[in-house]
Amino acid sequence: MHARHLRRFLASFLLLAVLVLPACGATSGGPIKIYVSLPLQNPQGESVRKGIALALNQAGERAGEFPIVAVYRDNGNSSGQWDPAREEANAREARDDPDVMVYLGPLDSGAAAISIPITNRGGLAQISPGNTAPGLTKVGFQAGWPGEFYPTGRRNYFRVCPTDDVQGPAAALWAGRLGYRSVYILDDGELYGKGVADLFEEKAYDLGIEVKGRDRIDRTLSDFSALAEKVEQVRPDLVFLGGYTENGVPSVVKIIRETGMSVGIMVPDGAADSPFIEKAGQAAEGVLGTLVGAPPDKLTGDVGANFYESYKKVYGQEPESLAQFGYDAARVALDAIRRAGAKNRSTILDAIAATRDFAGTGGKFSFDRNGDTTLVAISGNRVTNHRFEFVSMLPPR
Repeated sequence: MHARHLRRFLASFLLLAVLVLPACGATSGGPIKIYVSLPLQNPQGESVRKGIALALNQAGERAGEFPIVAVYRDNGNSSGQWDPAREEANAREARDDPDVMVYLGPLDSGAAAISIPITNRGGLAQISPGNTAPGLTKVGFQAGWPGEFYPTGRRNYFRVCPTDDVQGPAAALWAGRLGYRSVYILDDGELYGKGVADLFEEKAYDLGIEVKGRDRIDRTLSDFSALAEKVEQVRPDLVFLGGYTENGVPSVVKIIRETGMSVGIMVPDGAADSPFIEKAGQAAEGVLGTLVGAPPDKLTGDVGANFYESYKKVYGQEPESLAQFGYDAARVALDAIRRAGAKNRSTILDAIAATRDFAGTGGKFSFDRNGDTTLVAISGNRVTNHRFEFVSMLPPR
């Protein structure tokens, strides 16, 4: 072919390619899907789903000019525990659907370690309402982290709740302020449970609180009496249990109470929920619990108060502690889609990263360079008359 004709052919071909092929991460028209992956048989996960649905309903299922379709997927089993295979399958399904522009979830930090690299390779923005393990975004918590979660080199993961490098130390400070001088630390072995227990322990040493022992809760066991005997032998002032309700924490609390030990018990947000109280029964009375953020019924300001009252009106029940973050995550996604003004993953991802002074349920927040919220509020709560009652907001560090 003559050079002049070849140039003309190539120019025509390139023009056709530009007209036919969408930009990377973009689709042509139609509604935008927001994909949600949570343990829906878990009351906390279901409450977060309801918080997300409430936000979408209040927005009229729209973000700017785009109709919004929510796709809800369960990443857990019948006991409410998250399942690695399900989280992986959900992330892949979302990544491969060109209409999905945002992935909301998961609830558990260990699940996030599975899904983040998948959504990252797809250029898909991910916003979590409940992951608190700091190593998912912050350097210094484990070798290779967080880099291995972002194979493309571009951060695509955000979270609207404070992290355990705030919660763990705040819990230890609270323990010291309450007069506890020794502690036995337990964890469920998961990324979240072990991580928050490590951070509690580190701060306890700094405060001069004696750590009398450290052990693992084996969730496959039905009898935790041997674990309780270890605790009883050293007689600590306090037992700190890092882990999720579904991983045996209530059963451990019950057996410790049955020994007759006069010992304080403290749990972080993964167990500071209504299922913990239901499973632990009378043994739950007096248990201390920390929450990331304020309890839903203590939220102030227009957004927080509106969320709490609207949730109760729509669903006829109290929200679980993380439901407010599901609400915030969905609102952040809708706001970013509106500002982006395009059905394009890359553009929407940039818009989420640029979120500044967003009016959330716990106050205004921005995302820092790691994708974390600038909010650091932690609250202290105590089980009284079969429910976690607010005690006070805690110093963050």
